[in-house]
Amino acid sequence: MSDTSQSKPDRAIEGVDDEVPAYRPDKTTPLPRTEAAENDIYQRTGRVAPQVIRPAESEEQPTTAMERPTDSLPESAEPTVVETSQPTTELTAQPIERQYQPSPESSFDDTSEPLQSSENVTTATTVHDYGDDLPEYRRGTTDLGLLILRVLLAAWLLVDSLGAFFGLGGGGIGALQETFSAYREPHLLAIIIPSLELAAGVFLLFGLVTPLFAGLATVATVFRVVHAYAQNPLGFNPFHWEAPLMLAVLLASLAIALQFTGPGLYSLDGGRSWARRPLASSWLFVVLGVAAAVALWWFGAGTNPFN
Repeated sequence: MSDTSQSKPDRAIEGVDDEVPAYRPDKTTPLPRTEAAENDIYQRTGRVAPQVIRPAESEEQPTTAMERPTDSLPESAEPTVVETSQPTTELTAQPIERQYQPSPESSFDDTSEPLQSSENVTTATTVHDYGDDLPEYRRGTTDLGLLILRVLLAAWLLVDSLGAFFGLGGGGIGALQETFSAYREPHLLAIIIPSLELAAGVFLLFGLVTPLFAGLATVATVFRVVHAYAQNPLGFNPFHWEAPLMLAVLLASLAIALQFTGPGLYSLDGGRSWARRPLASSWLFVVLGVAAAVALWWFGAGTNPFN
């Protein structure tokens, strides 16, 4: 072996000390470690050599800020970028509300409402509040029954009043005045009572302004109840009542009942609230009608019907 091979170490790569035993003439002198040798160690072991990253000089750059969305944006919408000359120290992220919109290419028909978060989901209960507009199909034959009752009451009032005014059926104002001859004002009563019956009969027949004219019918029929009771000597026993008293009680009951039920939909008042659901006005007109009948008896007859 020559001198050149004895002075040169046996290495695979020149300048790399890979800790492999090699021939050295002087074992006390360490081999030099270069930067290339150190990097090669990391490459051979599959690691990355550490690097020193120095901070770059700070330069004032314009800051971009996102505008707060005012309406819900679709997923494909891009945020608006606003250039500002002053730096922003804090950025606050604002939530964007998105609503689900089915794609036109969808193979199914999705007509459901957008999904909501579990925090805001509440159970919805459908309550049908028809108010005064109650559907006709829910009333059944109620309006037909009210029409029959209203026409029957109006027909009797018209027949009795027209017979008194025009002498139909053998009666007349004179005959009615003789009937009230025992009272204080028979001539006034013979005109007032048929007039109330005629006005109430005409308007109730068509179902027009029913609360007012049902009240007038209450005045006339309650007065006839008191008159028939004064002519009946048998008192409060209904089994001994005569036909005129029973008819007067029936007519007064119909007038008061019509005040509480209303005229029904088959009337000219069909579009008004009292045609479907009479409220406090029913009690008011009933009380006023009874009070007016008592006052008419007090000032027109002037007698005690219970004696």
